[in-house]
Amino acid sequence: MVTSGLDQRGYDTLDAERAGMRQRTDAEQLAFAVTQQRVLLTHNGRHFLVLHRQYLLDGRVHHGIIHLPENSRLPRPSRVTQLTIRAALMLDWLGTWPDPRSQFLKWGDLQRHLTQGYRPPGWSEAEIRLALGQTGRSP
Repeated sequence: MVTSGLDQRGYDTLDAERAGMRQRTDAEQLAFAVTQQRVLLTHNGRHFLVLHRQYLLDGRVHHGIIHLPENSRLPRPSRVTQLTIRAALMLDWLGTWPDPRSQFLKWGDLQRHLTQGYRPPGWSEAEIRLALGQTGRSP
């Protein structure tokens, strides 16, 4: 669902299901992302952080790992919308790095910048508030 939302926003996505990688290990998922030169988005930050560190120790390069925790308190449609916006924001943010390869980024990293006033170009305040979980609250 998040991938279709990202596709609609112009991102080139490939999820594990469409890639035939659904039942593969995390290591296989990352290796596949490397061969496809793709950033890997995951809810499973703990396992992929271990793999990221191993890649660095081995001198191997990946194209970025983004950890997006899922907010299970939201109803599914709102959760998917929020995750899609967060994923797009993270991809845009990663794209601003001088060398985005082999980066492991967590939503909390960008969340902190957004909370402190950072606003990436092209994003409305309403989208930022939704990503931060601030919808329905007064400023």
